[in-house]
Amino acid sequence: MDFERARLTPDGQVEIPMGPNGEMIGSVHLKHAMDGVPPEYHPKVVQMIGNKIAQYLRIKGWKERVETFQKDLDAAIKVDLGQFRRRENSPHKISCQKGCSYCCYMNIAIFKEEARLLASKIKKKKIKFNRKEYEYQVGKGMNTPEDYWNDPRPCIFLDTKTRSCNIYDDRPATCRKYFVVNKPSLCKIEAGSSDKVASPPMINSEILYTAFSHATESVDCGPMPMMIKAELEK
Repeated sequence: MDFERARLTPDGQVEIPMGPNGEMIGSVHLKHAMDGVPPEYHPKVVQMIGNKIAQYLRIKGWKERVETFQKDLDAAIKVDLGQFRRRENSPHKISCQKGCSYCCYMNIAIFKEEARLLASKIKKKKIKFNRKEYEYQVGKGMNTPEDYWNDPRPCIFLDTKTRSCNIYDDRPATCRKYFVVNKPSLCKIEAGSSDKVASPPMINSEILYTAFSHATESVDCGPMPMMIKAELEK
């Protein structure tokens, strides 16, 4: 990867030349987080992403790599939320709280290493998961947000009785960095109000997410049930 020629495009994509032919890869995850960030700081953001990609690539073991990423991400989230709460002019507050599980009915994309970590713990029976729900979603081939809009299904790791997460400590990055400042009910898929969902800027978290997405064994992400299925069948 040629980090020296990495750049942030006007629409929020990070482009990094890769391979012998200088192919470009991009990520749109910084688009919202970069709102309000002065353009003169954009090169610094790209440099930070490049440095984290290099750091993650130096970690040879997949398990150590994903666990390091999770630890980094938790620290970044703490910084992002702290900065958001300290903003004097912000009329919004984080509305997420324990027991609110509306977002647990969304289509969640996870990285290959995250799926491998969860699959390994399922095989060792270290975590609980809803096998019936898993088989339903896999059997239906639920791959897109539209699939879940048309047929809202709970996360295979959600305890629907207590509305708590069975894998909270191992939850995917998409779940870790998801926070909203709107009424929790607006996150409900059946409400059809996804355009009204508002999230706080999470620039530090998105830098890490973007970096890890380019340092994984496969750049591709996929819906949680299908990604876990692929790992369980190995």
